[in-house]
Amino acid sequence: MNNDWRRDKTFLVVISLATLFALAYNFAILLGFGPDEQRHINYVKLLLEQRQLPVILSAQPYSETAGAHAFHPPLYYLVLLPFYALFRGLSGESEWHLLRLVSLG
Repeated sequence: MNNDWRRDKTFLVVISLATLFALAYNFAILLGFGPDEQRHINYVKLLLEQRQLPVILSAQPYSETAGAHAFHPPLYYLVLLPFYALFRGLSGESEWHLLRLVSLG
């Protein structure tokens, strides 16, 4: 039991660093310019607005439903779904920034 405080302290340091890196990323990288960011947002929008998973429409040329990542599993996007539903009415770029912050990057 003597080492419990060390584990707690280590956990807090890791969480704090992850949050700081997420904040730095959120404001250093322009919206839409993160790796596949638009495709991730399209996935969440597709789930909420059309209630369907994306599929690969054609291989040549490559095409996916609504430009969303068709080969990604839905769990990550299902976790983001309620946050997107709450934030989508916000003005300007606030919705993207808040969704980035919730997803920590």
